[in-house]
Amino acid sequence: WTDFVVHVKWSTGSDGLVEVWKDGVKVFSKTGINTYMGITAGNYMKTGIYKWPWKTGSYNSTTTKPVVYIDDVRIGNASATYNDVVPGP
Repeated sequence: WTDFVVHVKWSTGSDGLVEVWKDGVKVFSKTGINTYMGITAGNYMKTGIYKWPWKTGSYNSTTTKPVVYIDDVRIGNASATYNDVVPGP
């Protein structure tokens, strides 16, 4: 398994934030605009395999059945800390 923690502060301004940890090590951090103005439904989490050529059969690959396992999903509120959402035993 590979454990990821993603922290996002959605913003249409310079105070937006995206941080990603992989197996406890921060591997990505970026500040700035990370959403669009005027979104009424809000932002949400979406996971999956996004490789459309697999669906259409136009991708030259020996993979016949793409599989992803997602486990131990935790979503925190605005006051959640890394320790509140980090995957664990």
